[in-house]
Amino acid sequence: MSARSHALPSGTLSPHLRSHVAPPLAHEGHDAESPPTVKPASVAAASGSGQSKPSKWKQLASALFYAITSLVITSANKIVLTSHGFPSSSFLAMSQFAITCVALKTCEFLGYIKLAPLSVGTFRQIAPITALFLVDVLCGLAGTKFISLPMFAVLRRFSIPMTMLLEKFRGQSNPTFYIQSSVWGMVIGAVIAAVDDLAFNFIGYLFVFTNNFATAARGVYIKSLTTEQRTSKMDLLYYNALFSLVVMLFLLPMIEDVGACINTELWNSPSFLLHFLFASGLGPVLQYSIYLCTQFNSALTTTVVGCIKNAAVVYIGFVIGGDYVYSLWNFIGINLSIVASVVYVHATFSRS
Repeated sequence: MSARSHALPSGTLSPHLRSHVAPPLAHEGHDAESPPTVKPASVAAASGSGQSKPSKWKQLASALFYAITSLVITSANKIVLTSHGFPSSSFLAMSQFAITCVALKTCEFLGYIKLAPLSVGTFRQIAPITALFLVDVLCGLAGTKFISLPMFAVLRRFSIPMTMLLEKFRGQSNPTFYIQSSVWGMVIGAVIAAVDDLAFNFIGYLFVFTNNFATAARGVYIKSLTTEQRTSKMDLLYYNALFSLVVMLFLLPMIEDVGACINTELWNSPSFLLHFLFASGLGPVLQYSIYLCTQFNSALTTTVVGCIKNAAVVYIGFVIGGDYVYSLWNFIGINLSIVASVVYVHATFSRS
């Protein structure tokens, strides 16, 4: 895999697949006791505006929680997929989905949380998240077949301004000039980082920009659900993992060599088993951190935090995996993205 693929936005498993899964908070179980209700957009907007704004501490803590969790799981996934050479990121994602379901059901059995029973209302609210996730995954897989990984990294960075524009359209935010400038600075940095590999392929671009839209729409939709409290985070975590697991069970044989995953000699290695279980167990933590960061901040901030994390992964690549290849333009572009990210963080968290 090209080293520059470490700079890919936000994911956790591979350039095309970002794992989405995570653990519970006991105090949120009561949210599931009342059936979810769907509010008209106007009513939802009014109620959302009337809620107290999260404290700076919650905003910063949730962003740091997501950044650290994402960085750790990306490193763990890299050890499993690159250092050990496990053949399928999708299989690893399924393991994370399964552990999420088992963990949350166990917590419910022990009385720590209460999950809402599956109903038509619950399905209608959570199914779009799963559908957008699957579009994200499948278009990412298809996109990497038509364009180079560095070019994939550049195009995926456009999910950041798409998230910003979609949030503004939905009335979730009104970004300042500095925030907008920093967002486009991140995109320009990504273009410079891959200047030696720029190429055009219409089909590839179509897949990746569909991928970007799914990423942006999913973040904005999660924000609306968590902010308006139409569904508890525990229900989001459980049913999204359950729906994704069921669908991936059908998709996996079509997109991966299942036999290679099952018959690999790696299962006889204690070191691999330890790393595989660790990466799988972190999946639920990551997904919860995504929901928390999105609720207390915004879908845009969550996306930008992923961008910052990816730049850090490049430097970790010097130690883990050893497949980063230094390039002057790549180095300049990555650092430009970092500077733009710092400007975004300052502009976002310094506002009163």
